[in-house]
Amino acid sequence: MESVANGKTAGRVSEDNITRVREAISELGYVVDGIGSSLAKGVSSIVLLVARTSPTHFSPR
Repeated sequence: MESVANGKTAGRVSEDNITRVREAISELGYVVDGIGSSLAKGVSSIVLLVARTSPTHFSPR
């Protein structure tokens, strides 16, 4: 299912199966989960910043 949803079927999936999977995707309302894809690929576009600041550093004056 992921191969069809991601458009990576060249030489791997028959046209009949692609059609059947696309119909199931449409019927079920399936959408690719970005976080799940990132975990499977071992790559992420998320950047995390951890900074130590004073609790009052960003308080209005």
